[in-house]
Amino acid sequence: MMASRDSVIQAIEERKSVRSFTDSTPSPDILCRCGAESSPYLRIIDPGTLGNGRIGSYGVISGRPAYVAVVCKDDELVQAGIDGERMVLALTGHGLGTCWLGGTFNRPRVLAAMPPLPDGVKCVAVIAVGYPKQHRGLVERVMRKAVRADHRMCVSDFIIAGAAPAYLAAALEAVRMAPSACNRQPWRFAFNPSGSIDVYGTPSDSFMTLDVGIALAHFLAVAPQYKLVGNDHPHPTLTPVATLIPA
Repeated sequence: MMASRDSVIQAIEERKSVRSFTDSTPSPDILCRCGAESSPYLRIIDPGTLGNGRIGSYGVISGRPAYVAVVCKDDELVQAGIDGERMVLALTGHGLGTCWLGGTFNRPRVLAAMPPLPDGVKCVAVIAVGYPKQHRGLVERVMRKAVRADHRMCVSDFIIAGAAPAYLAAALEAVRMAPSACNRQPWRFAFNPSGSIDVYGTPSDSFMTLDVGIALAHFLAVAPQYKLVGNDHPHPTLTPVATLIPA
């Protein structure tokens, strides 16, 4: 795992969704060292059970990456997103490329490649992990443009109430850099006079809760003086997801 705050910030800055990998598959050992075995929400998929090694739509993922399934119950999506992205940042620190797959993987094939899941537990995403090709393929360049991967909102755009203290500038910039489905960035932050931060999500996004968890992994990595609790503050248009409070 990352040894310092500076190395975490560097990994956040370097991380980009990679879809074009070499044919060298990372070993399970590096996945485990980066957290794949330490979270109940992450499961390494044996590539030998996937036939030709592809679980994504043709052209979406190329090469032979390893895959880690993200599995959880509906009320565990935030923590699953946090744990998955913590692994992603650790892998980035080791020079590996990653890509979150939510709607472009073959669920029956992935489920067949794992031991049966307990009742109520679903496979909500898959993370591809591999050695990036030196040059992105045409399909990858087109996909990045289609999902506006290089266009992100300003920090001020996702703060809906209150004023962010200056010491959280780096943590909020880290949130801005987090990946999300189609780069929708569904998280919204409300700063309270008490020092807590209510976190909401835009309700129109089907991957919203998982994406908010991914963003919170970035926040908590840069601002570990906060901890996560439930959000019971309703909002007229947004979905309450979590509250950050000083630890």
